[in-house]
Amino acid sequence: MRDQSGSVTVEFAILLPVFLVILTGLFWLALYLMTISDVQQLALEIARQALQYSGDALSQADLCDDVEQELLQALADTFSLIRPEYLGSPTCSASAQTGWNIIQLSYDLSYMGFSSVFSTINGGSSEIVGQAVLIGR
Repeated sequence: MRDQSGSVTVEFAILLPVFLVILTGLFWLALYLMTISDVQQLALEIARQALQYSGDALSQADLCDDVEQELLQALADTFSLIRPEYLGSPTCSASAQTGWNIIQLSYDLSYMGFSSVFSTINGGSSEIVGQAVLIGR
């Protein structure tokens, strides 16, 4: 019979790096998905807060300026996974429904680890977009 002392150590040494790579990948995937969720939630929160301007006769450009100057930075700071320096300027466009506006935010995820892997999931882009509809403007 052979002496098998130390075989568990060898198996551990072989499997530990594989396990750590899988664990690290799962961590980055969870962080990526949580950041996407935060960007979408930020867009929804901006649309909700932009309702305070609904009584004003603002053009879409004025609405976007107000959102960017007064709401974007303050609300972005409330989300722990969003770095304000990677947020793009919000864009406002008319919806197919009369009186509705679409507020859209872009966020660059190229700073994240494994961003090249995640960009393939996102159609080759490292930018994610959150959008919300502002009803009744």
